[in-house]
Amino acid sequence: MSILDPEHLDGDHFWSLLELATDGMWWWRIEDDEVRWSPSLARAFGYAEDDRALADILDLTHPDDREHHRTAVETHLRDGGAYDAAFRFRRGDGSYRWVRARGVTTRDPEGRPLVMFGYVVDISEERERMEALRASEARFRAFIEHSPAATFLTDESGRYLAVNAAASTLISVPPDELVGHRVSDLAHPETVAI
Repeated sequence: MSILDPEHLDGDHFWSLLELATDGMWWWRIEDDEVRWSPSLARAFGYAEDDRALADILDLTHPDDREHHRTAVETHLRDGGAYDAAFRFRRGDGSYRWVRARGVTTRDPEGRPLVMFGYVVDISEERERMEALRASEARFRAFIEHSPAATFLTDESGRYLAVNAAASTLISVPPDELVGHRVSDLAHPETVAI
């Protein structure tokens, strides 16, 4: 028998694991809506271990993310598979951090969900880096597109990946006819032979 068998996975067993966990783990017994967090998870987000605010994670989800989060939970409980959701989560001081929550659910022999458990990871810094990268790429794209200098971006085989308007005008070929072609595809045969 495994501790993960639904009939053996009770709150006391799992709570013992949560007490030892150094990662942000949680446990939700669905029948009576009891939620427990590992002490490390509570501390990481600025809550006391026995804080009753931790009982409803949807209440701690940013209002703009609640419907998405609720749908992720309901879909998981209905269809199975892994639960995986990213959302903004309210810390004890009222600020929000982006988190990714992942989990699984044990079910009874008829397939009804019994206990859902998993972990939470703070992904705020990763999201900030991705946003900074997207903004940087958008600035670079705007700079190249509006540059009066003809600019071509090619891969190592000489295939056009991007062409700005000035380059298109210079060679009198629309950008969509250049992208995906090699320089040699469009050059005069005598030029290619040189």
